[in-house]
Amino acid sequence: MYARIATFEDADPAELQTAVDAINGSDGPPPGVDSHHITVYATGTGKVIVVAGFESREAMERGHEALSAMSPPAGSMGRLVAAGLTEVMLDREPSAR
Repeated sequence: MYARIATFEDADPAELQTAVDAINGSDGPPPGVDSHHITVYATGTGKVIVVAGFESREAMERGHEALSAMSPPAGSMGRLVAAGLTEVMLDREPSAR
């Protein structure tokens, strides 16, 4: 599994919630982005980290290209400060005990 990790700063909490609601209410990722999941982390201090998961390196690279060509609605996620690509070495749910 592979992931694109984007970091944003200066997010407004109300605008961020609107963006998260829009993502959650969509039928799937945007065109050109073949991700199988998305996770959004917010620190409460304006920093937002968005992790999009992909099944293959090629899908991740295509998704990165498509996402890099887009921009979130002004202010919704804040200002993009970094976007990186990585291989996910472990992604595990805790086992029931």
